[in-house]
This record gives sequence, structure tokens and C-alpha cells, in this order.
Amino acid sequence: DGQGCIVIWEVIRLLKLLGIRPRRTIRAVLFTDEEITGAGARAYFDRYKEQASEHVACIETDLGCFDSIGFGFEGSTAGLQFSRTLAEAVLTDLGAAQVHTDFPSWHGKGADIMPLLNTGVPGFLLRLKEEWYSEQYWWVHHTEADTIDKVKPEMLT
Repeated sequence: DGQGCIVIWEVIRLLKLLGIRPRRTIRAVLFTDEEITGAGARAYFDRYKEQASEHVACIETDLGCFDSIGFGFEGSTAGLQFSRTLAEAVLTDLGAAQVHTDFPSWHGKGADIMPLLNTGVPGFLLRLKEEWYSEQYWWVHHTEADTIDKVKPEMLT
């Protein structure tokens, strides 16, 4: 999940670089052992479960970032409509404005954010072009090539 780590770090770096101070706290959380036992997600949830209702959303970037086309979404109908409107306004020029809930290929559920989703926090899962996801994603995901030093910077743009 090296690419997902880079994506999150880059979001924080850009916010700081642009002098943007969000009204709410943004936490960049990097889990270990997220899909085998879920220990990272459980540890985060156990630490912040009393504040779960204060979470506006959670986003998982476990799928890397090759040819992103939008997000899967898990949450209320109103949250879905708001997310679509926001994505259209901000992500259309990047070709990443799709927001869907169709399971199994389009959804906002991920092992890293499942404990928060179970409390009603809306969730997003970065989605990739289907041909890349179904054909090439599994060449890298959770292999020895899935580390930060293997990330190709041109794939992060």
C-alpha cells in the first residue's frame, strides 16, 4: 500500500504548502496488518470511538492511485448527492468525478475504515479504471513491489 501512503502524505503537504487550514482535523492514518486481522483499524477505532460521531468522513486509498476515476461511497442518500455535487465541481477536469455505491465494484467499504463505517461515518474508497484494477493492480498489491520505494512519481499525478 505504498502508493496510498504517498497519496495521504501529499494531501497533507499540499494543504500546508497552500496555507489551507481546514475547519476540522484531518488525520492521516497509516495502518499495518489491515487485511489479515484488522489490527490497525481496530486500534484506531478503539482510540477514537468516543469521537466517531465527530468524524465527517473516512477515505481509504488501499487501491493505489493508477488512473483514478472517482470514489466508491458508503453512506446516506444525502451524503451521496452532496459527494457527487462536490466531485463534479472539483474533480471533473481530472477525470475523477464519479461517485457510486454499486457493490462489489463500486462501494466505499474498505478493511481500514470498516469500524468507522459501522458507526455511520460516511466512507470513500478511491476507485481506478476497471481495466487497470482487474488486470494490473494485483501484480503489485501486497507483494514486495508494494512499498514506498517502488512508487513511480509519474503515476501519482
